[in-house]
Amino acid sequence: MLRTALRPANLGLLAVMLAAAVLFSVLGEWQLGRSEEHARVSPTEQVVALGEVLQPASDFTGHADHQRVDVTGTWADLPLEQVADRPLDGRDGSWVVAALRVDGTGALLPVLLGQLPSGEELPAAPSGTADLRGRLMVSEEPQGIAPDGELAVLQLR
Repeated sequence: MLRTALRPANLGLLAVMLAAAVLFSVLGEWQLGRSEEHARVSPTEQVVALGEVLQPASDFTGHADHQRVDVTGTWADLPLEQVADRPLDGRDGSWVVAALRVDGTGALLPVLLGQLPSGEELPAAPSGTADLRGRLMVSEEPQGIAPDGELAVLQLR
């Protein structure tokens, strides 16, 4: 077997395979570096005012998906909502959503406050004014029917 491996044709093939492995390793490192560089300068990482990327009563088509935004407003006098079946780290639960009335436009913006483990009571709704920094997320696709008192999906309308 060693004699077969040491034939010139097989040694040449081994050299070609080693060169290809080194080349792909270098190209992989280059691609990873480019990806990290792109992530650092991504426009979605720059914080902008909400009004620069989303206007009331306009369609949010995902053009600013994951864009970081600042928004100022007053918590609407509305009950908290739950979005069913949103596990986190292996724990069953739901998302807790509140409505923020945006200063200057009066539009209502759904704000995801966090995840509530199954079986826990909803906390009190926030009140007063709020200066928030967060990320916009595109609406979810409809997915069945939620239990009474919960939302099936979170959608901007």
